[in-house]
Amino acid sequence: MAKDEVITERYYSANLSWLSFNFRVLQEAMNEDNPLLERVKFLAIFSSNLEEFFRVRVAALRSLSEARKVKNLDFEPAELLKKIKEEVSRQQEIFGHTFRTSILPALQREGIFIRDEAWLLKHHREFCFNYFKEKLRPFVKVQKPGWSERSVFLENGKLYLVFHRPGKGVDTMTLMNVPVEAAGRFIEIHSENGSQERNFCFVDDILRVALCHPLRGRPYAGGYSVKLTRDAELNIEDEFSGSLVKKIRKSLKERAHGAPSRFLYDRRIPVSMLEALQGFLELDPDDLVAGDVYHNFSDFFQFPQIVQRPDLQYPPVERVRVPEVDGAPSLLKYLHKESLLLHYPYMPFDYFLRFLEEAASSKSVSEIKITLYRLARQSKVIDLLLKAAANGKSVTAFFEVKARFDEESNLEYSDILKRAGVKVLYSFPGLKVHAKLCLVVRRKGKQTRRYAYLATGNFNENTATQYTDLALMTTSKKITSEVADLFEMLEDMRKRFEFKHLLISPDHLRYEIYRRIDREIIHHLEGKPAGIFLKMNGLDDPEMIDMLYEASEKGVPIRMVVRGICRLLPGIPDLSSRIEVRSVVDRFLEHNRIYIFENAGNPEYFLSSADFMSRNLSRRIEVAFPITDPRHQRIIRHISEIYWKDNTKARIIDPKHQNNFVLPKPGEEPFNAQAHFWAYYRQLFAPKVQEISSPSN
Repeated sequence: MAKDEVITERYYSANLSWLSFNFRVLQEAMNEDNPLLERVKFLAIFSSNLEEFFRVRVAALRSLSEARKVKNLDFEPAELLKKIKEEVSRQQEIFGHTFRTSILPALQREGIFIRDEAWLLKHHREFCFNYFKEKLRPFVKVQKPGWSERSVFLENGKLYLVFHRPGKGVDTMTLMNVPVEAAGRFIEIHSENGSQERNFCFVDDILRVALCHPLRGRPYAGGYSVKLTRDAELNIEDEFSGSLVKKIRKSLKERAHGAPSRFLYDRRIPVSMLEALQGFLELDPDDLVAGDVYHNFSDFFQFPQIVQRPDLQYPPVERVRVPEVDGAPSLLKYLHKESLLLHYPYMPFDYFLRFLEEAASSKSVSEIKITLYRLARQSKVIDLLLKAAANGKSVTAFFEVKARFDEESNLEYSDILKRAGVKVLYSFPGLKVHAKLCLVVRRKGKQTRRYAYLATGNFNENTATQYTDLALMTTSKKITSEVADLFEMLEDMRKRFEFKHLLISPDHLRYEIYRRIDREIIHHLEGKPAGIFLKMNGLDDPEMIDMLYEASEKGVPIRMVVRGICRLLPGIPDLSSRIEVRSVVDRFLEHNRIYIFENAGNPEYFLSSADFMSRNLSRRIEVAFPITDPRHQRIIRHISEIYWKDNTKARIIDPKHQNNFVLPKPGEEPFNAQAHFWAYYRQLFAPKVQEISSPSN
C-alpha cells in the first residue's frame, strides 16, 4: 500500500482522493440530465466501488492501525480511518437522499414503482406468503446465535435479515440469508385491473412480510438488514518460496473468511440486538456502519434489464468501422502496409478477434504469445487460443493470477489452456504483469514476420464496450522485435535486453519519464516549445509528483486528465502553479493512458498500460509504447484536446474538493468529450456503423 498522508502541503491523501472520485460517480446519479435508468446504474457503480474500497483499502488501513509498530509510515492510520468514516457517512447521506427524493419520484412519474413492506402488507400479504413458501424457503438458511461457540458466520457482501421472536433475551434472535442468487433482488408484482403501472419490490421485503406477518403460525419480529464486508487481500506471506499458484489457490478458499472491515446495519435495529451481533461476530466498534433499510445497491445493475425501458437509457451506441480494414481480404496482410490504431468503445474489438482468428487459422503462423490479466466470462479470446493450439500453433499465454477478484477465473482459464497443450506461464513473486501485449510470428521459407498488438486495456470483449482504451496493431520491426524480447524475459526472467523504443517498468519506465520531464525543463529554459500532457487513471507516486512540481516551477505548462486518485495538489503558488488537473466521469469508464511531451516542437507520443502509481512504476511489468505514425499522432493530439475541451463531464481537481464541474464560459456551447468521438471517427472514416447494446460504465 502506498504512503498516504491525511493531506499535507505537498500531497493529497490517496484514500480520500479515491473517495472524491467515487463521489464524482455519485454526481452522475444526481445529474437529472442523465437518462433515468442510467442514474440508477451510477448508484449501483457507486455502491460496488465502495464495497471494494472497504474490502481492500480500509481493510489494509485497519491492519496498519492494529499493528503496534509499523516503520516508515508518515501518517496516522487511526486518524485517516476516522476521516474516511466521516466522508463515507456524508456521501451515504447524499446517496440515500438522492435515491429517496429524486430517483424514486422520477421512476414513479414514469409509472415504475419500487414498493416497500407497508404497501406489500396492505395489498399483497398473501402473495408474499405464497412466494416465500414456493420460491424462497428452499434457499433460506437459518442461523441461531448461541452463547457457547461461534455459531454465526456471514459470507462476504451477502445480505442477511435479523429477526427475533417476541420475548426476552437475545437467544430468540435469528439470522436468515436473503437468497438473491436464487430469486433475484427485485420481484415484479403484476398490476391488477389493467393498470399500466409496473410494481417492483425488494425480495428482502417479501421475506419481512412473509415471516413477520404470516397468515398462520408464530410470527417473527424485526427483519433488520445487515451485511458484512471482509478483507479481500490474499495475504500470501512469502511469494518467493514454493508454488505461488498453489498458495493463491489456497488463499482464495480462505478469502471468504477474511477479517471484517465493515458491518453495515439497518439503523432501526434495537441496540441490544446490535450489541449481541457485535459479540457473536467479534466486531470492533469501528467496524459498525449505520445504513438505511436496504443494502447492496450494486444489485441495481439488474434493474434496467428487468424494467426494459430503452427510452430511459442511453441510446444504442455505434461502433465506427474502418472501411479499408473491412475491405482487406486479410488483416495480417493489411498490417504489412499500415499500422492500425484502435479506440474503444468507439471502434470494435472485433478487429483484435479477427487478428487472432487469422493467426489461429493461417498455415504460415507458427507462434502466438499473449499476456492475460482480466478476461470476459465466456471469453472469445480463450476460444481462439484453443483453436490456434488445435491447429498446431505454438501458443504461450502468460496469466497474471494476482489480478484482484479475477484470480479464480484466470486459474480456471489457465487450466483449460494447459489441457489443450498451451504453454501457460504464471505470475512472478513480488511482481504483477499488467502489460497488454500479443505477438504473432509468421514464417514463410526463410522469412520471419512479426505482428504485435499493444494496448492500454485488457483482452476483454465485454469491457471493450464499456471502457475507453487505445490499442496499436503494427508490424514495425522496432516495436515487434522488442515485444518479442519482452516475451523472452517473461519466459525466463534471468534474461535482459536493451529496450530503445518501449518503456518498461519496473526496469526503466520511471526513469525514462523523469528524463523526459527534465528535457522539457531544459527546452523551456532555452526558449523552445515545452509542455506535458498526461492522461491516466491514477497518480499517487510522491517522486513522480515531485518531478512534475519541479517542472511546473521551472515554467513548464502541464495539463493532466486523471480519472481517479490524484495526490498531486495543482495550482499552488511556488509548488504547482503551472499544473492543471481535470477528471472526466461519464458514460464510459475512462481507462486509456496517454503521455505527450512537446520536445522542442518534435513531440513524443506514448500510450501505456501504466498509471503514475507507485505499484505500476515499481512493482509491475508495464509497457509504454511510442506512436510514431504522423496520422496516429494527429489522432492522439486530437483526443488530448477534446478531453480538455469537455465542459459537461469534466471536473476540476483542486487541492480541496476534487469534484467541481468545469462550467461553460459565457457564450460557450456545452461540449461532451465522449459524445464528440462518435462524430469525429465517423468523419475520419466512412460512416459504416453497426449497432450494439448500450454499455454501462
